[in-house]
Amino acid sequence: MFRKTIYAFLFFILSYSLLFARHYDIVSAMERQGHLPEKRIQHEQALIQKWAAFQISPEQRKYDVTYYGLNLNIDPARQSLDGFVAIHFNCLASLTQLELDLFSNFQVDKILLKSQELTYTRNGNKLFVNLPRTFQKNNSGEIQVYYRGNPILHVQGGAFYFQTHGDNQPIICTTCELEGASTWWPCKDYPGDKPDSTDINITVPADLVVATNGLLRKVTTHLNQKTYYWHVSYPIVMYNIALNISNYAHFTDALALNNGETLLLDYYVYPENLELAQKQFRQVKDVVGFFSDKFCPYPFAKEKYGLAEVCYWGMEHQTMIAYGNNYRNNTDIYPWDYIILHETAHEWFGNLISLKEWGHFWMNEAFATYAEPLFIEYKHGRESYFQYMDYLKSRISTSREKTAPLFCTDSTNAIASYSGNIYFKGAWVLHTLRHVLGDKMFDQVIKTYCADNRYRYKNVDSYDFINLCETVTGRELSWFFQQWVFGTGRPDYEFKWKSVPEGQQYVINFTIKQNQTNQLFKMPIPLRLTTLKGDSSFTVWDSLAMQNFTLKTKSKPTDLQFDPENWILKYLKVVSAVEASQNKLLTYQLYPNYPNPFNSATTIRFDLPEPGEVKVKIYNLIGQEIITLENEFLPAGQHTITWDGRRQNSGLVGSGVYWLQMETAQYTRMRKMLLVK
Repeated sequence: MFRKTIYAFLFFILSYSLLFARHYDIVSAMERQGHLPEKRIQHEQALIQKWAAFQISPEQRKYDVTYYGLNLNIDPARQSLDGFVAIHFNCLASLTQLELDLFSNFQVDKILLKSQELTYTRNGNKLFVNLPRTFQKNNSGEIQVYYRGNPILHVQGGAFYFQTHGDNQPIICTTCELEGASTWWPCKDYPGDKPDSTDINITVPADLVVATNGLLRKVTTHLNQKTYYWHVSYPIVMYNIALNISNYAHFTDALALNNGETLLLDYYVYPENLELAQKQFRQVKDVVGFFSDKFCPYPFAKEKYGLAEVCYWGMEHQTMIAYGNNYRNNTDIYPWDYIILHETAHEWFGNLISLKEWGHFWMNEAFATYAEPLFIEYKHGRESYFQYMDYLKSRISTSREKTAPLFCTDSTNAIASYSGNIYFKGAWVLHTLRHVLGDKMFDQVIKTYCADNRYRYKNVDSYDFINLCETVTGRELSWFFQQWVFGTGRPDYEFKWKSVPEGQQYVINFTIKQNQTNQLFKMPIPLRLTTLKGDSSFTVWDSLAMQNFTLKTKSKPTDLQFDPENWILKYLKVVSAVEASQNKLLTYQLYPNYPNPFNSATTIRFDLPEPGEVKVKIYNLIGQEIITLENEFLPAGQHTITWDGRRQNSGLVGSGVYWLQMETAQYTRMRKMLLVK
C-alpha cells in the first residue's frame, strides 16, 4: 500500500470493504462495499437465531459418526429434494437411542437398520431413532434415513439457494456454516465430530453439473437424469459438505507442491464467465503455493483444490470453495481476489484443523484473516504488511470488543460465537503474538501446528493451541491468551517522556500509564530512541497501572517512539518534551498534522516555550466538539499526540474535514484535517 508515496491516493480510491467469509443472501454491489442495511442484518439475525443454536446433547456425545453417505435427488422445478442418508456410528457409551438433527420441515419416510425398520420420534428439529437393542460401548451400527421435502430457502433466512444466472439458467447451492447442515440433511450437526469419509451422490436433470467436495468417481445417466458420485476420503466438518449445481463449464489446471505431489486444480464456473475465470483463477497457484510453504503442504492433495461459482459471496467448503466475487480483485489496491485468498487459507485453518466447539470459532477466522497480510508481506513487502494490519484494525468493532472476548462461553452456539471481531481482532491477536514470540519462533509455532498429527484432520480448541505455543517456545504464555482471547478490550496507553542534560550525557525519563478499566495488560513494549547519532531500539515490559523508566544516552535525543511499527492493538496518547535548555529556542507552535489526509491515525505536534495549561481539541465543520485530546498542565518543550479518529466516547467518526485547535493562555491556533476511510 506504499505508505510514503501514494498514502493519500490510496484512501481516495479504496472502495472495497472486507466483509465476513459468507453471506446469507445474494450480495449486491453496494453490500460488497460494506453498506449492509442495518435492518436487514437484524432481520436475518432474528431468523437465524430461531434455529441456528444447535447444541450437542449428552446423548449425542455417546456416539461418534464414522461415515455419511448422501444419496439425494434434487428437483429444481419443485425446489425440493428426496433420498436417503446412510450414517455409520460407533458407540462411546451404552446407547438405546440415536439422536440426530434434521429440520422439521422435512418429512421422514422411514429409517432402516440394515433391512429392519426402526421407530422414531421428533421434537422440533431433533430426530430420535429408537435402536432395536442396547448398543454397548465400542459397538457400531449403520442406519439409513429416508426423507423428503423443501429445504428452507435463502429468502427466509436459510441455507439453500434455488437461483438463476445468465439466460435464466439454474444455480442451486448451499451454505450452512451458521445455519447448520441439518437444514437440508440428517446428521449429528456438531463441528467436533468429523466423519472419516463421506460419499455425496447427487441426481439432477441431465443438463446440470454437480460440483462438490472430494473426488468425482463417476457419472451415470438414466433417462433425462445424471447422477454424480463424489467421494471424500478425508475427515470433513458438517457445514463444509455443500452442493453446487448449475450448467457449469469445467476446466482444470495443476500445481506442483513443495512436497513433490501434483495438485489437481478443479474449476466449475458459469459458461458466460469462462474466459474471466480462466484469467482470474491464475492467482490460485501463487496463493496455494505460498500457504503450502508457510504452513504445510496443501492438506487435501489426494483429492483436489476446487472453486465453484455460486450466487453468494463465498465460503470455504473443503476442496470446493464457493466463489461469488464476480472476478474482482478487492484486497485493498493489491491485485488479489479476497475470496480466493481468505477462503483458501481456511483449507488449513478450519478444514485441516477444525473446531471442537463453536466457542472457539475465533481460531478459524483469525488464522484465515491473518493469512491475508502474511501473503501481502510475501508479495509486496513488510511496509505493505503493516499497512494491511492498519486496515484490519480499522475494521474492529470497538463496542463489540468491549463487551465480549474472542472466546465465547456459550460454546455450542454458532451465532453467539460469531462476530466481526473473530476476524479482525483475532488477526491482530496473532499479529501481536508474532511480536511477543519473534518472527522465527512464530513461524515455527504455525508450522508445527499444521504438521502435528494431534491436530491434523482433527478438532482443536483454544487450549490446544495455547499448549502447543508453550511446548514449541518453552515459555509460559497463558498470560497472553488470558488477556487477548479470554479478556476484553485493549490497552489504553498514555506515554510521556522528557529528556534533561546531565553532565556529558542525557537522562530520559518516561512513564507508561494504562487508562482502561476492564483489565491491566502485561506486554513487552517496543521503543525506538532517535538521537543526533542515529536510532536504537529496545523493549520494556509493562504490566502496571503506571510505571516509570529511566535511561541514559550520550547523544542528544530527538524522539522516543512507543511501539513504532504498531505491533500492539491499543489506544495511545503520547506526550513528549525535550530538555529545558532548548526551550528558549522554541515559540508557541501548532504544526500541521501528519499524515494529512489520514485514515487510521494521525500525529499532532506542538511546541511550548514555557510550562502551562494546554487544551488540544478536535471539532467538526459546524463547530461541534468531537474530542479533547489534551487538557492539563504540560512542561515546556516539543510535544506529540496521536489521534485515531475516535470521539470522546471511543466511537469512530466518519470521513470528512475536521478542525484541530490548540489553546493556551498566550496562544490559539486552528488547522484543518482530512479523514478519509
